[in-house]
Amino acid sequence: MTFFLKLLISFVLIGYVLFSADLFSMAGWLKLFSVFAEADLLLLFVSIFYAFFIDWISSIKVYFISRAKDMEIRLGALYRMYLIGRFFNLVMPTSIGGDVVRVNLLAKATGRMSDSAAVIFVERLSGFLVLVLLTLGSLFFVLKQKTDMHWVLPLAVLALAGMVLMIYAFFNHGLFIRIETALLKFSGKWLRKFLFKFEKFRLSVSGFAGSPGSLLWAIIHSVIFYLFAIGNIWLSAYVFSDQIRIWDMLTAVPVMMFIMNFPISIGGIGLMEFSYAFVFGLYGIDPAAAVSTAILMRFKILLLGAFGWGLFTFQRKDIPAVAVPGGPVSAPGAEYK
Repeated sequence: MTFFLKLLISFVLIGYVLFSADLFSMAGWLKLFSVFAEADLLLLFVSIFYAFFIDWISSIKVYFISRAKDMEIRLGALYRMYLIGRFFNLVMPTSIGGDVVRVNLLAKATGRMSDSAAVIFVERLSGFLVLVLLTLGSLFFVLKQKTDMHWVLPLAVLALAGMVLMIYAFFNHGLFIRIETALLKFSGKWLRKFLFKFEKFRLSVSGFAGSPGSLLWAIIHSVIFYLFAIGNIWLSAYVFSDQIRIWDMLTAVPVMMFIMNFPISIGGIGLMEFSYAFVFGLYGIDPAAAVSTAILMRFKILLLGAFGWGLFTFQRKDIPAVAVPGGPVSAPGAEYK
């Protein structure tokens, strides 16, 4: 999808949000301002602090996955890498820009590029797999009452099927050998070099098959993360309206987060706001409260990114990596040779 098409989609989605909250009229804007004026300031600060806690939870998951590869990385270092990734997610054109930067930071700290890429890949893949399953579970409970969600179901099923095929391909050595053999018929030097590096990455990912406990932990941790993420959005919404029910969020948030993963807008701009306006509206939540929640969540994303920028700009040479002096960490650059 081209940049300009994504930009157009972002504008269309923002237009939908403005229309749903009646923000093309002065009355709508006055209502929105009144919602902000009546916000609970104590809950607002708690909600902002909670956002930093959510990224800490995510860093714990990366920590335990990396330990399966004997990568002795401090949890604090991984947390700082996560915040730096937040910043690059904001400034790079794709939503995986931050992941690429985290892979490089982890590789520079350990000298193990393939394993670093595998760790971040397994973190993301396990997280998205759990999100799709939670989305399907949510739709199972609410689809009869929220018929406007029908269009989400085939997309969730398609995403699940795609991930199952991807997992099968990554862990099936014979299949990849056949694919690589076929590709090498059209061989060029750049293709051989790419396939060689990709094979090292794939072998590192498939190596997790020998550590089922780590994979199980990654799945369990993803479930825990999404429970905290549901709490994060519920708390953010509760800042503006005490009518928000936590049990509604249990089914609403997975669908919202699944929609936010569609790669159809620039940096998720407009898409996140659309997901709040659309899904909250189906649960009878006031559009002004939905938009206010989306604005607060966007502010927290920018704040986390700002902290990541500070860490990258002023402390990037001081990111400690080795958890135990003399631990089993390869020399930096060893795997680039």
